[in-house]
Amino acid sequence: MREHLKAIPKGDLIAFEMDRDGFDLLSRIVARSEPRGTDNPKAHKQVKDRIEGALLAARSQMGWPQ
Repeated sequence: MREHLKAIPKGDLIAFEMDRDGFDLLSRIVARSEPRGTDNPKAHKQVKDRIEGALLAARSQMGWPQ
């Protein structure tokens, strides 16, 4: 399996282009992330929740099953 996961600069933004395998890889990485060092655990959870929400919306838009 060779996943497609690419970051594409778009002005002041970065867009991610990925296939289903790349999506699964990124989802696993986000799910396993933990705060480190002086990270605020509450802030980390808020950011993690936002990323997981964006991934959930993307999966739904693509019609990919869970």
